[in-house]
Amino acid sequence: MRTVRPIRLLFACAAALAAAGCEDSSLPYEPEVPAPVVVAATGDGVSLAGPRWASGYALASSPLLPSYDLSGTGFSYNQSGGAIIITKPAGTTGRYIATFAGLSGLLGRRSTVLVNAYANGVSYCKPVQGYLANDKVEVRCFDAATKSPVNVGFNVIVFGGATDPAFAFAHQPKATNYSPSAAGSFNPTGSTRVFRDGVGSYRVVFNGLGTRTSPAVGGHVQASAVGTGKHHCKASEFGGTPNLTVRVRCFGAGGAPADTKFSAFFTAPAGHLAYAWGDRPSMDSYTPFLAYSSNPGSGSVYISRLAIGSYRVEWQGAAGEIIDGGTVRANAYGQGNAQCKSVDMGEEFAEVQCWRPDGTAVDSYFMVFFGS
Repeated sequence: MRTVRPIRLLFACAAALAAAGCEDSSLPYEPEVPAPVVVAATGDGVSLAGPRWASGYALASSPLLPSYDLSGTGFSYNQSGGAIIITKPAGTTGRYIATFAGLSGLLGRRSTVLVNAYANGVSYCKPVQGYLANDKVEVRCFDAATKSPVNVGFNVIVFGGATDPAFAFAHQPKATNYSPSAAGSFNPTGSTRVFRDGVGSYRVVFNGLGTRTSPAVGGHVQASAVGTGKHHCKASEFGGTPNLTVRVRCFGAGGAPADTKFSAFFTAPAGHLAYAWGDRPSMDSYTPFLAYSSNPGSGSVYISRLAIGSYRVEWQGAAGEIIDGGTVRANAYGQGNAQCKSVDMGEEFAEVQCWRPDGTAVDSYFMVFFGS
């Protein structure tokens, strides 16, 4: 068993998916495993009285305003209690700065940021830097079909090194076997190394982190390109013990493999967090593979295919654990060059959209989290 695949999963060729036009022509073989550990609705760090899962987040839904304050609004949160300001620099297109006042001082020297374009249509957004710097996250957004900058709404999410998620900012795109940027990396169980296996192909090894997973609880992973360019990245495989390895694929604007800076992010089940792996991209409705799904409520998880490349993920009973609307992010998963994003969320659901580099819809594996 290779350590880079989801724990005890084997990706094998499936002609049925290829014929259906699925972005990844592989289908995971899903062995029988015990039922996953379900996070109860009570307990330390799980009930609404406990700490939130994320350190800060904001739904920047007014892409044309020069500046606006999201403090105290739903779908936004700053652990420091400070203001949340979204600014669009004058004369720019698709460029924004999200300021979480006081959050850098609270989190200290280690943090990571994830960004998700939040609107219908084939747009995507990415952070310019792999960590929160002086309370700020700079964001760039692009039209996936034309490759031009575009003004669009987005979600921005910040995590600090004091929380359970592990993350790494791979800041040397052409180097191999190095320690990722300390400012954008955190591993609660040890050190982290980044390896480059080829153009746009990387492995991030979190030493010791695999001991926090099991056949029943595999966790959740996402990846993000970082910088001002038009690249995008995705996780393609992950797993292993005692060291957990995340394999990341990165692509240029045209969809060809390309070297770029990126961040990788891993989390296990936690309070105020729901997540799922969309593991059957061409199936109309199903319960996703349980080892890679989590619901802080008491219900089941379902995924429905609404149309080609369009999905709805439901976490029954999660509404009571997602505070003030929460936040959401989706990311394509697998070997191909598709992109995915979240385009809507409600009390217990998220909707996901996936497309090819030319902007046409495509069925794809994806990862999605919904939390607060």
